[in-house]
Amino acid sequence: MSAEIICALITVIGGLVANIFAWRISRHTAKREVEKMRLTWEREDMVSSEDEFAEMVEKVSRLLHVSTRSNWADAAGKVAALRAKETGALAAALDALYAALDRYSDAPLNISLCEELLTSVIEEKRKAKSHGKSTH
Repeated sequence: MSAEIICALITVIGGLVANIFAWRISRHTAKREVEKMRLTWEREDMVSSEDEFAEMVEKVSRLLHVSTRSNWADAAGKVAALRAKETGALAAALDALYAALDRYSDAPLNISLCEELLTSVIEEKRKAKSHGKSTH
């Protein structure tokens, strides 16, 4: 074989090896970046969930201190939004709280019952959080 053919073969083989290495490295890097992004999204979702829960507690507490139709609508809306996202014991506690708030549309608000149910919702959230469960 002539020197030109040998050089061409070495160049082709070198190019193939370099491309295979580049492809594997880029694939590995892409997988790592996707995993980082997934973890970031999970963290942001948890923070968002915590903020949404805190806002719901605030709205219900405000309603229990100042029982107006506007505060009722805000509180019921926040509880309803969380009910759709939660599961398990927390969802059941939110259902009970929503049912108690929903009665306010027809009758006076039972503040002591709502306070008790709100406390139950908070306890369930804490339990879920301490067990490391996702709460939505």
